[in-house]
Amino acid sequence: MPCGGNSNVTSHKMRKKENYFLLANMDSLSEMTEFIYKKVFRTDFSEPGFVVIDFGPTFTSEKLRECMVNLKNNLSKIHTDRFGQKLMYQWMGRFDQQETTKFHHDNAADQSFLMLGYEPTEIKSKLYLADYVQFANSINITGEEYFEKYNPMFTDGENLLKPFTTEIEEFREDSFKIVLMNNSNTNKKDETIGVFHKAEIIQKDLTKERVINSTMIFSGDIKDDESFSNEQQQDFITTHKISKK
Repeated sequence: MPCGGNSNVTSHKMRKKENYFLLANMDSLSEMTEFIYKKVFRTDFSEPGFVVIDFGPTFTSEKLRECMVNLKNNLSKIHTDRFGQKLMYQWMGRFDQQETTKFHHDNAADQSFLMLGYEPTEIKSKLYLADYVQFANSINITGEEYFEKYNPMFTDGENLLKPFTTEIEEFREDSFKIVLMNNSNTNKKDETIGVFHKAEIIQKDLTKERVINSTMIFSGDIKDDESFSNEQQQDFITTHKISKK
């Protein structure tokens, strides 16, 4: 049976802003953890599989990265209660990204979750999320079969996703934001369901920066050691280094 079943497929697949958008600060973020977990760590199509958390323009890069680490830790507690596993880092880094992409998963564990921290920039861009598994279910195929038949790297495959695609509203260039999305790639029952993402750069300008703080989180055995030490996590929060993408 296709992942997630057909019971929650609706006639309107694009997500409305109120279903994924949050305004937050350092104090309020922890109070939103349950809500965020429900939206992202979904096992059916009643939730979008992603959230956007906007901190406004009067934040700092270090506070943003501290929020990213704290949010991961708080989500891990919930994940242990729900699935008996914990969330660990597959990677952490900062980069200047000014390339338009196609719809894709990032290459990571089957149960993985991409957390991006966007810093203010003058580079205008758009962000899109596509519910490809919901599309696959609507035509009675699995997510794996979708890749075989309708590769989103090609125009025809992407066009089929349009009714299931959400363009993030009010994706402001002047604010600090966390975007957390389900990057999972699985067809197993009772595991979480991922989405595709893609970025569109309106006009590249290599004299300026578009800084994204990137962490990939995956669901691992509760007995396993964290891949990144506390020192490495602290370095991620405080470093000034930015890689070119």
